[in-house]
Amino acid sequence: MTITFENRDKYLPGRSFVNNSANSIYQCMDICYRFNYCKSVNFVKDLRVCVMNLEDTSSVTLIPMTGSIYEERPQFPQDLVPKECVGHSCPVEDLCVANGTCANWLYVDCGDLVDKKAIIEYEYTVGYAEASYECKRPLPGQIGKETLYCLMSGHWSGPNIQCGRKYCKCSLQYFNKICKI
Repeated sequence: MTITFENRDKYLPGRSFVNNSANSIYQCMDICYRFNYCKSVNFVKDLRVCVMNLEDTSSVTLIPMTGSIYEERPQFPQDLVPKECVGHSCPVEDLCVANGTCANWLYVDCGDLVDKKAIIEYEYTVGYAEASYECKRPLPGQIGKETLYCLMSGHWSGPNIQCGRKYCKCSLQYFNKICKI
């Protein structure tokens, strides 16, 4: 089956159960195949993050998101995963591994995010957590805001942006001198 990528620059919001690093949409689909309850994926290219969803477009509407690709499980190529994992019967909390056995996947805790130069908002730090990261003072030419994801490795993705430092009010001779926070 050939993937058409009709949902390029689209994203299914708020229905994820796990986020993981991935180098491509194909690797993202492979990971999703291994979870019985994964119905669709969002692959965020710039962040190289695979967001696996509990739902699909039958119950949720896609939103625009530049750099994201959305695909539903029935559209995935069948040859992405080992034959032993196609149609596997692993319990909900497990995933199918290469030899067709089920491996327990525990929710990981990515810990608190701290950055004095940013406003960070999130509800929790485990499993499929997402965090809003916004620079207090973005560098010129940067948007200064992005979504971070708790990955299966136990680390937060990114941030891929850099926040600027605050400026001092100095004498005219030192105007716009950069100060440390």
